Amino acid sequence: MGTATMDANWVIHLDGSTVLKEYSTDLSAVGFKSEEQAQKFFNWFRDNLFSFKDFNFATKKVTVVLYPEHLRNAWTVAQWNEYLQNKANQRKAQFPAIPF
Repeated sequence: MGTATMDANWVIHLDGSTVLKEYSTDLSAVGFKSEEQAQKFFNWFRDNLFSFKDFNFATKKVTVVLYPEHLRNAWTVAQWNEYLQNKANQRKAQFPAIPF
């Protein structure tokens, strides 16, 4: 499992040079007020290329799961990071703050 972070602007950044299926992700910067709020956010934010599982509210960690099999061509880590940044920018344009 790789490591990643999510910043206060909801941008997930994957670490490393090889694309992995799962990343342990630190969400401390996001500031979820409750586990319920986080779960609603995950359901709203995910799509067919990535999702979230195994959220731990106490440690502010979640596993981000990638679905590279849904792509026509394999992406690099940089391409995944660009996609995840664009996703966050799109969601932030819709809602400047967590909408739950």
